[in-house]
Amino acid sequence: MSASTPLPLRVAIIGAGQVADKVHASYYATRSDVQMVAVMDSRLEQAQAFAERYAIPSAWQDAHEMLQEVKPDLVSVCSPNRFHFEHVMAALEAGCHVMCEKPPAMTPHQADEMRLAARKAGKVLAYDFHHRFALDTQLLRDAVMNGTLGEIYFTSAQALRRCGVPGWGVFTNKSLQGGGPLIDIGIHMLDAAMYVLGFPPVKRVTAHSFQRLGNRKHTGQFGEWDPAQFTVEDALFGTIEFCNGGILRLDTSFALNIREQSIMNVSFCGEKAGATLFPAHIYNDEAGVLQTLTQREEADDRRHLRSMDAFVRHVMGEPVIEEETPEFAAINIRTGVRQKVASALAEHHIVADIAWAVVAYWQATHDDAFMRNEGLTLLMETASFWMGRATEINGRLEIHDVIGPDEYTEHVNNNAYTNYLAWHNVACARQFMAKFGREDARFTDIAGKFLARLWLPEADAEGVIPQDDTFMAKPAIDLSRYKAKAGKQTILLDYSRAEVNEMQILKQADVVMLNYLLPERFTPQQCAANLAFYEPRTIHDSSLSKAIHGIVLARCGDTEGAYAFWRDGIAIDLGDDPHSSDDGIHAAATGAIWLGAIQGFAGLHISDGELHLAPKLPAHWQKLAFPLRWRGATIHITCEDDLLTIETTAPVTLTLWGKTLHVSGRKVCERKDFLVPVNGIATTEGRHDA
Repeated sequence: MSASTPLPLRVAIIGAGQVADKVHASYYATRSDVQMVAVMDSRLEQAQAFAERYAIPSAWQDAHEMLQEVKPDLVSVCSPNRFHFEHVMAALEAGCHVMCEKPPAMTPHQADEMRLAARKAGKVLAYDFHHRFALDTQLLRDAVMNGTLGEIYFTSAQALRRCGVPGWGVFTNKSLQGGGPLIDIGIHMLDAAMYVLGFPPVKRVTAHSFQRLGNRKHTGQFGEWDPAQFTVEDALFGTIEFCNGGILRLDTSFALNIREQSIMNVSFCGEKAGATLFPAHIYNDEAGVLQTLTQREEADDRRHLRSMDAFVRHVMGEPVIEEETPEFAAINIRTGVRQKVASALAEHHIVADIAWAVVAYWQATHDDAFMRNEGLTLLMETASFWMGRATEINGRLEIHDVIGPDEYTEHVNNNAYTNYLAWHNVACARQFMAKFGREDARFTDIAGKFLARLWLPEADAEGVIPQDDTFMAKPAIDLSRYKAKAGKQTILLDYSRAEVNEMQILKQADVVMLNYLLPERFTPQQCAANLAFYEPRTIHDSSLSKAIHGIVLARCGDTEGAYAFWRDGIAIDLGDDPHSSDDGIHAAATGAIWLGAIQGFAGLHISDGELHLAPKLPAHWQKLAFPLRWRGATIHITCEDDLLTIETTAPVTLTLWGKTLHVSGRKVCERKDFLVPVNGIATTEGRHDA
């Protein structure tokens, strides 16, 4: 999470050891916009000496007292591993951004609590996995993502010392440290390896740890220790198996009878090439001769600085990630290479979605000032996009190379949702230009030709609208087990995105979403036919999908089926296994659940700019009540059995169960007094005039 904090940043340091000195304080001292104001250590004399060395005004022995009295903006946690959880949580509670040394905590549960606490507080929580920030690491990560190495099937991460037991601090004390070389140095090479690989899904982990030398010797490269107090492992060897079939071997030691004094590196073996991390070197073999593809002469020694710098810049509000939509997504299960996210390149329907929202806002508010001054300009700009985006094919206009709402179907032509919404976008632009006197003869002429010639995929004899030009020719598979784990994208553990793209597999509502947004364009029979065809082919891996299906199903008259979808949608965030958001709930999904009740069971929708209601509650619901703002009026609606009570602060006109109604003040209506359509309220006609 980014943040913006007034300068200068007031920094407190918890733990006055070597890493606090050589990394954290040394970096802060280089910045004029950062002021170190306090340091804490359990040994007060050490904190005082540290404070004197860096001209820090106060030294403390208790972290909680320091945080309460000093009130820093930013805290560096450099205490022993055992205290990371306590100190990070205290700093977050005090409203501070935190840079914590690795590892995050002593247990995964604690680490997750820390993550959630930072999210709740809206603060930056970072860990000094500094090898990620080395230029070498960035170079290899880009190479892996671009496919330079091909499928990587073997990775070797080594953090080995022959005689490197730390003779200071608490490194040999398991109760304070949590472990030996794995948690101290091995974790760095493991993190660097996983970062370069793109954190592929893990299938299985096996490991063997040993304590053979540290408890027998007492001195080495880094001084003396008490072998009787040596309670951590001195060597560990592990294997990680990935879901894509590749493996990562991790070897790490404080003490091991090897030739070299120290080995800290990662090597990657791919089908096309291999690579070594420090310094970055990409190579392959040609007829028995080593060929260098890319090479850095020296390993980047500024990685600590880059890590600290990224943290401080992030606290100051500078972006760490340049794009909202990442360039790469899930691992290709076949190749082990991360797959490009196509959304930013082709998911252009969002342009029309925004235009639809502008029109919907005006319909609900009649905010003419907004439409005249801002909304109409937006409609014209988005319409111009579509008029320039279309391609002439055999005398008609088509829209090619797009992604619809269904993000499992990429780079298709004539996605029905996109084409219909683009048409709606241009038609509304022309309509509101006329309404508000925005004269532009050339624009109007081009828009008219676009509307007359744009291809709108047509329903077949059963009423099913093809999602795109090729969807109907693709094979269908049984999606039952993937639908059972909706929201977790488990399909990508069995198939690559390219394979998913060549089958009738939907992530979420697409044509059904079209039916939902433009109900006046489709008959109830068409809506029902599209539901029946597309739902078995939809995994619902988006938390918004089931709510939309439920609303359309309710409009088609199947209230109980709609209720089942609605309950499933609620369970995504509020069930026993929430999984739509790291923060617990997905705000958009919560909105969709609200819409499921109001638009589904209360039957509220806007058709041709007018408000419609057709309540039909689930059988066991006794009452549904909700407020509504409509064109300056505040309306309270209560649905009970076959009664509908409307209370409004200003006169309103609406259509209730197919009959136009004028309401002023309070009115109670009985369903029996109204004509109820036999086929539901999806629409009454399949026409739409621009």
